[in-house]
Amino acid sequence: MAKIDLQNTPLKQLMIKLSIPSIMGMMVVSLNTIIDAFYISHFENQEAFAAISILFPFTLVINSIIVCIAAGSSSLLSRSLGSKDVNTQRKILPNVRSISILSAFVLFVACQLFAEELVELLGAKEKVAFYAISYIKVYSIGFFFSIFGLTANGLIRAEGNIKQAMHYTILSVVINIVCTPFFMEILQLGIAGAALSSVIAMGIYALATSIYLYSNKSQFPSGRFFQFNMDQTIIREILKVGFSSSLLQLSNTVKHFFLFQVLTTLGTVTDITLFSGVLRVFTFMAIPILGFLQPLQPIVGVNYGAKNYHKIQKAFALFTKGAVLFAITLLIPVLCFTEELLKIMVNQTIPDVTTLWRIRAVFLVLLVLPIGSSAIILFQSLGKAKEASILPLLRPILLFLPLLWVFRRFYGLEGLYYVLIVENIFYAIFAWRLVQSVKKKIKTPISIPSKAA
Repeated sequence: MAKIDLQNTPLKQLMIKLSIPSIMGMMVVSLNTIIDAFYISHFENQEAFAAISILFPFTLVINSIIVCIAAGSSSLLSRSLGSKDVNTQRKILPNVRSISILSAFVLFVACQLFAEELVELLGAKEKVAFYAISYIKVYSIGFFFSIFGLTANGLIRAEGNIKQAMHYTILSVVINIVCTPFFMEILQLGIAGAALSSVIAMGIYALATSIYLYSNKSQFPSGRFFQFNMDQTIIREILKVGFSSSLLQLSNTVKHFFLFQVLTTLGTVTDITLFSGVLRVFTFMAIPILGFLQPLQPIVGVNYGAKNYHKIQKAFALFTKGAVLFAITLLIPVLCFTEELLKIMVNQTIPDVTTLWRIRAVFLVLLVLPIGSSAIILFQSLGKAKEASILPLLRPILLFLPLLWVFRRFYGLEGLYYVLIVENIFYAIFAWRLVQSVKKKIKTPISIPSKAA
């Protein structure tokens, strides 16, 4: 397998070579989200779809743990590859496995013991609550597969082998797409069948990434297959950098928790379904944009470890501008066929023209998404935990909650759409200003933990 030279290959060539498989992989993930929504809304009913939507804040909590471990370990690996620190490279995977097992066990026990209380806290009632409990109790069985599999896949991307990572992503998505209707319809397992399909897909995903990492195909030493470590220095570095990604997910959790609290208080099941459909389309569009930016992480990390600071500056500018242009390309068909797309997804028509234009305005927010996302990627790749944590920590406190209070007070349920628009624009402005500040100090050295060990 040819090694990709992240230090000497021209940036435009890297962007094309790495972004295309990254986008394809993320598009498949987006497609999986859409198809899951389609299966549940068509094979079950609106209450089942509403149950999955109400569980969204909880799934963001799970994702916050996954991205914490994945982002922290990926950043550490990229920097250690650039600085050729083999000692650190050797310690990463055994520590990742240990953290994954511990996190998955705690989450599994919590879901099995407190599923009813969790669903009630999220605002689900009656049939919606029944479907939500059925789903989460099965889905929690596969927490280790999700945490370790996605983190291991992140390590493969961190060494620059994004095409290989894409193959494993496509494999898991195809398995989920095929198995979900089998379990839901043929075996008559309903919404629990959708959850079981996800568990099986992620189990195979975790196995496939493990086989790659332990078959001497990766660019860093992986240790023994059943090796488990709890090295405090390595874990501290992983969690310190990854904490910002966790905060980002938790920030989204806070947002969605309060959004759905307003929805369940002021709206009907139809309102919840439509708004959930809008969020799913937005996510469908956002994921490939994030896929475009994904290669920025190994490029910045490796070049920072190698002290190639000029290439970092150029890479950040190139990928951010490219992601904005890519967002424009994706938006054109979605803005033209907004109503048709939502009708396919949630089997529901948009009530009036005003609502349609309001939804389109939400989708236009995708044009500023690359600014905030590339900023977080830059800070994490440099190992700048403080800067990476500031934005997601302050976002819900200073932006989202005050704006939600104002727009709900004056516009009611319609204000939820305005909150998403205004909050994302202000967030992009703050992120850009912080990036300019950090770029001036980009030569500040960051220690590699194993050298101190």
